[in-house]
Amino acid sequence: LAFRLRDFVLTGMLQSLAPRSSVPLLARHSCRGLASCAASGRTFHVRPTFRASIKPRTPPPALPAAQRVRASDRRGVTSRQGFAFQTLRQVAVMASGSPSLVSTSWLKARLDDQDLRILDASWHMPNTNRNPIAEFKEERIKGARFFEVDAVADTSSGLPHMLPTEASFAAAADALGITPDTQVVLYDKAGVFSAPRVWWTFRAFGHTRVAVLDGGFPAWSVDGLPIDRDAPSDQDVAAPGLAAKDPPSSPSYPAKLNERWVRHKQQVAANMDSGEAVVMDARSPGRFQGTAPEPRPGLPSGHIPGSRNVPFASVLSPDGRYLKPEELQRVFSDAGVDTTRPIIASCGTGVTASVLALALEQLEHPPPAVAVYDGSWTEWGADSTLPRAEGPA
Repeated sequence: LAFRLRDFVLTGMLQSLAPRSSVPLLARHSCRGLASCAASGRTFHVRPTFRASIKPRTPPPALPAAQRVRASDRRGVTSRQGFAFQTLRQVAVMASGSPSLVSTSWLKARLDDQDLRILDASWHMPNTNRNPIAEFKEERIKGARFFEVDAVADTSSGLPHMLPTEASFAAAADALGITPDTQVVLYDKAGVFSAPRVWWTFRAFGHTRVAVLDGGFPAWSVDGLPIDRDAPSDQDVAAPGLAAKDPPSSPSYPAKLNERWVRHKQQVAANMDSGEAVVMDARSPGRFQGTAPEPRPGLPSGHIPGSRNVPFASVLSPDGRYLKPEELQRVFSDAGVDTTRPIIASCGTGVTASVLALALEQLEHPPPAVAVYDGSWTEWGADSTLPRAEGPA
């Protein structure tokens, strides 16, 4: 039995399946109540041993087309001896009405919303000689702030833009005026390139109301939508990064890292033996096969043995937007990626791996779990003790 959560109130006892937890949650939940539980990403079920009464509410008025949640973002409710919700993160999407990918028209209709924060999450490869901060100062979407990928990061790891600590992320969120209820929309100047990395960062730290602008700044500009060209202050641009570098002892934002969203080197190595998850690599075929050099000097090319190659550009249309869900499914299937299994996404430094992670979110039937290998090939390829494969997958 499938139903729209926002049209019903569940009266009953919901049981979270947290490990070794048997503490019941008495619930008379509206969909907003469910959304507040969603940061963990755990699976839970309504036990079949109790009876839940479902009281229909008066149906709400139809929303304008620009405000409707995509069909692929309402998935996750199934029938299995009662009501079974696939994952709490999917329940959060249904309950909050916040998809993970939004159009320019969706954002335009909400530009004046008080709970909206638009972030320019641009980052460019070192060999492009592009400066994302300078480009942000020149022009940006109206009301946007800058999220510096290399500054809001763990700078002690020796690897580029690794996930920050909880305290650093919370401090950056505070500096940007973001609370758990804030609707965050991310974009980048390349179209779809680095913004998904920041989307993944927000999701990893428990923020559910976060989306990427499909097509990014180029799509916004082509559509003739409001652009701000008044130069922001240097202090305003640098504030999130400076806060992340020296976070207070008690930041306001309640950041909590959910390890289900991230994989580390040891876990990826263990997966080679267990085969539990499919590893897919977003780099170009040449870098994956070992026939083209890596952009970082001294780093050999090649790939993690057993991984599949899905170049990130293959999930995007010529205009820089994501392909339709059925087209995305075909891309993954043609690359030998079984999307019914857990997925680990990798690339050079975890940026374009996140492009693939967001693409998987758009499928009608997404994988049971998707994680990003934070260090990706820059970490794996530099470790001579780890196996390296060349040639096609």
